[in-house]
Amino acid sequence: MLDAIHYLCTTKSFLTNTDAQAMKHGADFFMVKGLFTRAEQEEEILLSLRKNDKKLLKRNDVEYQKLSDHIGLLPVVVISPLDTNLIYEGSKERRKVTDLILSLADSHYLHQLIRYNRLLQQRNTYLKETVPLRKCSLEILELYTEQMEPLAEYIYSVRSQFWEKTAKWLSEFYSQIANSTEDISVAYQSDLAQGNLAAMLREATARDMDVLYTTKGIHKDDIDMRINGFPLKKFGSQGQQKSYLIALKLAMYAVLREKTGMPPILLFDDIFDKLDRNRTANVIRLVRDMNFGQIFLSDTDPERSVQIANQFHGNARFFHIHSDQKIHIE
Repeated sequence: MLDAIHYLCTTKSFLTNTDAQAMKHGADFFMVKGLFTRAEQEEEILLSLRKNDKKLLKRNDVEYQKLSDHIGLLPVVVISPLDTNLIYEGSKERRKVTDLILSLADSHYLHQLIRYNRLLQQRNTYLKETVPLRKCSLEILELYTEQMEPLAEYIYSVRSQFWEKTAKWLSEFYSQIANSTEDISVAYQSDLAQGNLAAMLREATARDMDVLYTTKGIHKDDIDMRINGFPLKKFGSQGQQKSYLIALKLAMYAVLREKTGMPPILLFDDIFDKLDRNRTANVIRLVRDMNFGQIFLSDTDPERSVQIANQFHGNARFFHIHSDQKIHIE
């Protein structure tokens, strides 16, 4: 159910890497439809996909020509056990979540990112196809540089501002969730912090021609997550890592809300199973008292779900999803 909401907001699943994995086993088609209220207007969103075909996305019965035009209409933030990938996987995972939040906040960012990635792919293809044949032209590489530089500078500026704001919220939220004064930080790392992209690409030309891909640029950006000055991945306990990730996603939520002027939908996907009682209570108190808007929460423990719902003074509805996929609403 939470993934269906995420699909309708972002056109993508947060649980799977490919749309085919979202289909029921043996099926060749799926469809999700939802009714949303935005700026006091009702929005009907329908997304469908047939195997080996492109996605169909409609807003109020009008089909989108480009899926990217939908991004940002319905801001959403999901917190799930899969967030540990932000710690243990490569920089691509951290860039992906950064780009999703910023795209939900500003469609211009998304369009600039698409343009940069398209040029990057073209440059890499050019290197692979021409260098082995000794036909690579420095003039053509320079044309790519001239087009990529302003896009990279813009993306770098937006990411830098985003992470500066996120870092401030992160510290505040972590201290409330963990009841701790530990030094928590997140730092944005980019090649562009050392200078402009054009100079870097020119300097890296020989290496790029050697490895046949572009070695410098905002597509190499990363995030450094630390606790008490040490890498979270190596020195954070399981509890510290969980608290950090929840605080990080809530910090992203706060920045997204500030940028859009509206509270995004917040999805809690089974995050309380291995969170101790105190931290669970602190998370619920935080999102309740700071008015985090509409929240969807999934949990396999019915008793805990009731206890959490009671913290919102009865302003909650329950959707019981049974093994046969039937849904009972209370």
